[in-house]
Amino acid sequence: MLNFYKTFVVMGQKKDTTSSTEKFKIYSPEEAFQHLTQIRSEEEQQLYVATDEILFHVWDALCISIDKKCRDEYLPYLPHVFDLLKNTSDGREIYEYLIYIEERLGTPPGDNLAPRRANRTVDILLKYRTAILRSSSREEE
Repeated sequence: MLNFYKTFVVMGQKKDTTSSTEKFKIYSPEEAFQHLTQIRSEEEQQLYVATDEILFHVWDALCISIDKKCRDEYLPYLPHVFDLLKNTSDGREIYEYLIYIEERLGTPPGDNLAPRRANRTVDILLKYRTAILRSSSREEE
């Protein structure tokens, strides 16, 4: 499992990884819906759906996945996570973004669950991306 949290803790103090708001995009409901409805290749669509499911069921920073009425709660974050996932080599950017979101959602300082959730989420996202890309390349052969 990846562990980026150690990178951001020095001598018991957390480094500021959220200084650039441009680095972390949160979509409006309208922007998120437009992103959701874009035409994508089959493999990109599979990855988009998997990303949505993983954010809701694995990351679930607000612990709301038991209530299906809250299904769109993480929609403002989905497009940026998806875009980061398509371009990352190790998931660090996704980790930083998920930590940033949790801080905005009010995660208390020193909460060690947020980094664990982010690490687990990144790990699973990268595995799904690899599996989808591998499956797609096999079909092309």
